[in-house]
Amino acid sequence: MAAAQELIVVYWEWTAETKHAGARFWGCHARDNDGRIRDWPKIGLQPLGAATVTVREGEGLDLLGVICGARSECANEIAECLKDVLAHLVAATSLIARAEDIKRRPSRAVASDAMFAQMIQDYEAAISRARAALSKAEGQ
Repeated sequence: MAAAQELIVVYWEWTAETKHAGARFWGCHARDNDGRIRDWPKIGLQPLGAATVTVREGEGLDLLGVICGARSECANEIAECLKDVLAHLVAATSLIARAEDIKRRPSRAVASDAMFAQMIQDYEAAISRARAALSKAEGQ
């Protein structure tokens, strides 16, 4: 059985006479002897609510994907563009390396001129999408 730890989760608020008056946050505290529960009210924090939570090793990790996996629409667009650019960069590098191996122009390293022309169009389209996504991200 996985190890389990019982915690006390407290919702804290800074009191009116403090620098951070009204700011609220969650704190997780050891159930046994967490001095913060005793000491924090002395520095201007008041508990608003509390509950016990049991955390078991290896459980609930899927919950983190909701938080850690969340990305903005712009970040998703940039990620997709970068994947596309990377794929085309790999293809271009391979093409150039093969051309060097056979001592020919890169256009002669593929099966046909039409295939080479399409590859160049794909590279240019990927570059355009990446530039647009980066411009959008920099503008935000």
